[in-house]
Amino acid sequence: MRLLPENELRQKLQEGYRMQDLTKHFRCSTNTIQVNIEHYQISRNNAKKRKCLLASKNDWTKKMAHVLYHLYWVELLSTTQITKKLGTTHPTILNWLHRFNIPVRKVGTKLKQTSD
Repeated sequence: MRLLPENELRQKLQEGYRMQDLTKHFRCSTNTIQVNIEHYQISRNNAKKRKCLLASKNDWTKKMAHVLYHLYWVELLSTTQITKKLGTTHPTILNWLHRFNIPVRKVGTKLKQTSD
């Protein structure tokens, strides 16, 4: 097993890095990350949770987070409807929902009928 730098691993977890982010950052497998977390006895519960709409670093991302949240939870649009409205792709919308920590509805949930 490859030992990762303990301080850096702790810091990234505190910053709210997900397992996927950690594997890319350290260029290793999820198993290596998990083994290191256990080895260093790092509690994942102490990691900062990403807060909905507050994960942004600049004005554009803050605005996009608010727009996306509004379209998805207030207007109850589907991700497909949002892609058409914003002129982007479905994977991009799903990525943004995840990145901004916006809760996702179950697949196929119909909340609102539109004439689109």
